Amino acid sequence: MKKSVIITIAAAMILSMAGCSDSAKGTAGKDISVVSQKEPGSSVADTDSSRSDPSSKGDRLTPAITEAEYIIKSDYNDFTYFSKAEDYDNKTMIRKYYEGEIKDDLYKKGIFEKLKAILKKNVLTLKGEQSVSGGANALITLKTKSGEEYRLCKGILIEHPMEEGGSEVFIFQTPHSTYYLGPDGSDYEDSTTLESLAINGVITDENLVKTVLPQETPVKKGKSVQPDNPIAFITLRSNYAWGKEFHGSCVDTAGRMYTFDYSKAAEGTYSGTFEERLLQLIKQNGVISTDITYDTTQLRQAIACAKQADPNGKFKEEYKMCDYGQDSLYAVVDGKAFMLKSTGDCDKTPLDEKAKEAIKYYNKAYSGATCPADKERVCE
Repeated sequence: MKKSVIITIAAAMILSMAGCSDSAKGTAGKDISVVSQKEPGSSVADTDSSRSDPSSKGDRLTPAITEAEYIIKSDYNDFTYFSKAEDYDNKTMIRKYYEGEIKDDLYKKGIFEKLKAILKKNVLTLKGEQSVSGGANALITLKTKSGEEYRLCKGILIEHPMEEGGSEVFIFQTPHSTYYLGPDGSDYEDSTTLESLAINGVITDENLVKTVLPQETPVKKGKSVQPDNPIAFITLRSNYAWGKEFHGSCVDTAGRMYTFDYSKAAEGTYSGTFEERLLQLIKQNGVISTDITYDTTQLRQAIACAKQADPNGKFKEEYKMCDYGQDSLYAVVDGKAFMLKSTGDCDKTPLDEKAKEAIKYYNKAYSGATCPADKERVCE
């Protein structure tokens, strides 16, 4: 009996020594993290590992906060804010696109408070055949100093595959998880306010990335004429994908606007640069007068900047589409035309600062265009 007890104790000691040896090799002095995993099809995953409390005598695991809770417990100054907006003027028919950082503290604070209110709502757990569509466009994007992104988007809760429509929900996308919040009608007051703050906050001259002028400008029908004064700027729509499209408008130094359509006249070969050919077509075929006059104060600023711009300046080029065509803006200085910007199949954004200023003042001059019959609005 004694011999049996001694053998059992010895075996236990050997196993204990083996365990100590393994610990010394691999895990001595290291914390062992607790990992939670997102299951396929689930809506939320707490991806932060549990953390040990170094102040305790022994390692004590404390619950990790979710990424949504991390936002709620943070300060609005811990993030930079980014958004996009589209602004359409019914009177001038000008569409402007804005994208970039929101820097005004008033907007940032308001956005952050509304975002926290939304994140405090109940998280939606998808069940059965439920799914959520959407999430491509963010209402607001937050970035940390380390570059991590948090995006709040809108989505639609779909009860069954192939069904259309459903309740609106929020999609909160984090670096490691996706949260669905709602549906709850009370959320959308916060959403509407947040969206309004994001739009108004990003609409600044600094964030203006694109201006789309109306495709058809109201004009008086009549015979072709030559501009009363030297041409200052030309806008041109060109596309050769389905036939020849070559039309646009120009404004002279006095602010008078004219339109033209050289889709047929531009056919055939020509010598010289594209800009030289454009001016030649205007001289040979004339333009159509309109009742529209640009804001001459802003136009003078645009002309002054164009004179200081480098006619051979470089562009940042970004290829985006195919067979869409180009919408281009040209300045005319001392009888010679040069491109300021172009959008379409290939977006060309000037690197020259004076060219950028000329574009800004040109857009303001166009936005302020008036008719003799009504000095407060563009002709309709």
